Amino acid sequence: MKNRHARRLALFAALAATTITGLAATTAHADTLPGNTSIPFPAASYGNGCSFPGPNLLFDVSPPLVDPSPWAAPWVFFVNFRPACDMHDAGYDGGIVFDSINGGIVDTRTQSRLTIDNRFYNDLITLCNRQIGGNAPIARAHCYPLAATYYFAVRGAGWALFDASPGVPGRQLTGTRPNN
Repeated sequence: MKNRHARRLALFAALAATTITGLAATTAHADTLPGNTSIPFPAASYGNGCSFPGPNLLFDVSPPLVDPSPWAAPWVFFVNFRPACDMHDAGYDGGIVFDSINGGIVDTRTQSRLTIDNRFYNDLITLCNRQIGGNAPIARAHCYPLAATYYFAVRGAGWALFDASPGVPGRQLTGTRPNN
């Protein structure tokens, strides 16, 4: 009973924090970073983390995810979601960034909001899998709904933070990229 209550509380807190992110401003926009058209930047140069008013370590890291199985030592896991949130912020701003999760360079200047949100969800799942070993299936099973909560929060409220024309100063809700 306590685990269910704690999980619901954590999911509600994540949803609230991520929804508030839709009202926040990130640290830099693609149109204000010199060389944005040709130079990749670290994703963190765009991001404010996973919460408002960022950086906020409370929501960059998951609540404790417990797996009581005897083979799941250390039994309590924390997942750092900040790299996924920073990549998501860079995508919303239309940046060219180094992808610290999957490797390589990502040019988000032509990507739609749906594409960026789907990548965000996949990055969250990847972080769950990397930071919680296969020997802790219960903790992983608790991490996936948390990732889904972050995803649905940005799908519901992220439209206001998306820069549809990253080459134009400021933030535009309509432009060269679909804000879908």
